[in-house]
Amino acid sequence: MSKSDTNEILFHPPKEIKVRPLLENSEPNTYSEGYLRYEDYGNFTFTVFVDHLTELNTDIDYGDYIGYADREDNIKYFTVVDDGKIYSDNAHTRLGYKGYYRTVVCTTADENEFNPNY
Repeated sequence: MSKSDTNEILFHPPKEIKVRPLLENSEPNTYSEGYLRYEDYGNFTFTVFVDHLTELNTDIDYGDYIGYADREDNIKYFTVVDDGKIYSDNAHTRLGYKGYYRTVVCTTADENEFNPNY
């Protein structure tokens, strides 16, 4: 796998979407056994109506970055690991016919990988 050149990475203006969020519990970790404990956010899972994405002329894909404001003065960024594009199961459909919402799963984004403040 080759690395992307910075000229090949495209950033589109952010869009605010209405979702039903679920921020999972985090697990405490250590950098090395018994030393320097840290705790980060758990996975961020949300559901979004397909019609809402269509209205905004947008989509959510694997690898996209999602910002979630957990407080008024803080936005935490996540990376999409499951874009929920297969939504033909009974839970996501209207009477088993047409999918109407997607469940998207994200994991915390590495600050060295994505920092919107640059």
